[in-house]
Amino acid sequence: MSRPSAASPVECYLDELLTACAGLPPGETRWLLAETEAHLRDRAEALSAGGVPDFEAEEQAVAQFGPVAAIVRAERDRARLPLLALMRQVLGSAVLLGSVGAVAVGVSGVLAAVLQAIGGARFVVGDPSSSAMTGSACARWFQGDPHAASCAAAAISDWSAETTWYRIAFGVLGALVLAVGHRYLARGTGRLLPAQVGDTIAVTLFLAAGVATAALGVDAIATASGHGSGKWFSAAPVALGAAVIYGVRLSRALRRQPAARVA
Repeated sequence: MSRPSAASPVECYLDELLTACAGLPPGETRWLLAETEAHLRDRAEALSAGGVPDFEAEEQAVAQFGPVAAIVRAERDRARLPLLALMRQVLGSAVLLGSVGAVAVGVSGVLAAVLQAIGGARFVVGDPSSSAMTGSACARWFQGDPHAASCAAAAISDWSAETTWYRIAFGVLGALVLAVGHRYLARGTGRLLPAQVGDTIAVTLFLAAGVATAALGVDAIATASGHGSGKWFSAAPVALGAAVIYGVRLSRALRRQPAARVA
């Protein structure tokens, strides 16, 4: 089979179409080129069979087919993700990432319990301010710890329990939602944002949370003799660890992409 002339109107049209298809998925580009070439060849052969010279037949076939820009624009519109499907993907990814974040909070609660056992409750929750120790607040705190020596001690006991057990309970809830969501999402595709998009969002959020909580822990050391720094230091490594995990996933996905050729 001989190669068509470079000056062939059909070949020139296909070259222009290929250039204009930049950004379309490879499969859609191949399909569009194959369909276009088949249509142009068939039309040119029909014109040639009617007595039109081959070159003029290709020119007429190309002219009748329409401009490249219109063809590519129609294909992009056809391939565009519907808004409802996009909203479904955003919601699915938000639930999945939120569940992972809740699990991370639960892990930080376990770490907070360990830090509390090592450094004491004050290391985790800090000292209550005098303005917070109102009569009603003290009464509520003493209900949780009636043997506390003072209102401040009762407050610290209450807050330390909240810092650990509330986080752990939140993590359990996140694990349940994650399990149910995974089973639902496994039933079909297209319910999540592309993996690279989701991983980029996860890296950004977890990294920001890790840096912020670590900075707050350092600030507590500098301004409050370390009292209350434990609640931040129990969260920072978990958030940074999650950022590293998602960062590794994202890095591997990006490195699997074909490298751009250097001219």
